[in-house]
Parts: sequence; structure tokens; C-alpha cells
Amino acid sequence: MKNSLHPHRRSGFTLVELLVVMAVIGILAAITLRVAGSATAAAADKQARSQLKQLEILIEEYKTEKGAYPSSITDTSEFMTWLEAEYDSNDFGILEIRNGEFWDPWGNEWVYEVLTEHVFKLSSDGPDGLNNTADGRRDDISNRTGTDSL
Repeated sequence: MKNSLHPHRRSGFTLVELLVVMAVIGILAAITLRVAGSATAAAADKQARSQLKQLEILIEEYKTEKGAYPSSITDTSEFMTWLEAEYDSNDFGILEIRNGEFWDPWGNEWVYEVLTEHVFKLSSDGPDGLNNTADGRRDDISNRTGTDSL
């Protein structure tokens, strides 16, 4: 039996209901993307710190065997020759080597310098690729801090 009070009423959703559902879906999508972006950034930071530790270990191992830190860690250096002789070229773990250079997760080359006979510095310019950015962000990653004594 038909309802005689509302003869033209159709079943379905109103425009307002559809807009509310679309707004809720949009908000949930924005939250999900933000969380995923934060997780990706945290993963890259963790990978960079792991790479830093692995490089530190290799450099210290080189010093133990050769008696001094390598002067360079690039493709033409004695360090790379030693590294390739000591380890299978596919056994560098999480280290990324392209064109004989070590690269961090953001595509920046790791910067290496010998500070003293007993101290070296290994650093990455971080996600922005800039060394100690002018905007005050301290996102560089290094095995040395400004308070370390030489």
C-alpha cells in the first residue's frame, strides 16, 4: 500500500547526506596521508642513522687494520679498495653506493673528514640537503656534535 501523504518521495540519499559523507572521507584521507608521511620521514631518519653507524664501524675497522683513518671514502680511495677486498660487493647491508660514493636515504652524499689522528666526522645534510639550514632546523645527522671535545 502506498503512502498517500508523500506520493513523490523517493528512497535514497539527499545531497546533504552525500556531502557529509564525502567530507568525512576527505578528512580521514588527509589524516591518513599525514600519518603515512610522518612514518616515511621517521623511517628515512632511522635508516640514515643505521647507515651512519655501519659506516663508522667500517671506518674504525679500517683504522684497526691499517693504523690510521682513511683520507677519503670515495671510489678512488684506498678505503674503497680495502672495502671491496674485505667484503663481497653485495654484502654492504643497508649502505647505498652509487658511482663509488656513499649516499644517504635522501640522495645526499655522506660527508667524511678526518679531524685529528683519533677523530673523524661523518655527516649527512639531512632531508633538506642543506648544511645547518638558515631556518633553524637542525636536521643534519652526524657522528659528532658541537659539544664533542677533540
